[in-house]
Amino acid sequence: MGRFTRHLALGEKIVINGEEFELKPLSIENIADFFEAMKSMSGAAKASGKENIDPSDALKYMTKEGAEAIGRLIDATLKISLPDESAEERRQFGLKYMGELLNKIFEMNSAMVNPDAAERLKDKVKTLQHGPNN
Repeated sequence: MGRFTRHLALGEKIVINGEEFELKPLSIENIADFFEAMKSMSGAAKASGKENIDPSDALKYMTKEGAEAIGRLIDATLKISLPDESAEERRQFGLKYMGELLNKIFEMNSAMVNPDAAERLKDKVKTLQHGPNN
């Protein structure tokens, strides 16, 4: 085990359709896509004019670049986390469970980029999904 290991997030569990998966955090190669996706999600919520918006619905209001960045983030996360799955299986799984995956990807990786921002992002995602009073 290297010296940096104790400072890194090792992954988080997510339950999808009754099955538990462990998702691992993104690497530095994905940082540009991560910030592009966050910016696009924020812009999509504003563009929709809604107080709450599901990540899957947010794609309707995103730029092409933002949607592509989200696709790359989901694929990169699945590839890192579940390396034995084929590219086609990752694409299909990522599309089918995009909302759940994206929420966990944002939550998990925001904590690594800025631990203080993790709670604020969790609250923002919850507000976007369920409204300000839930």
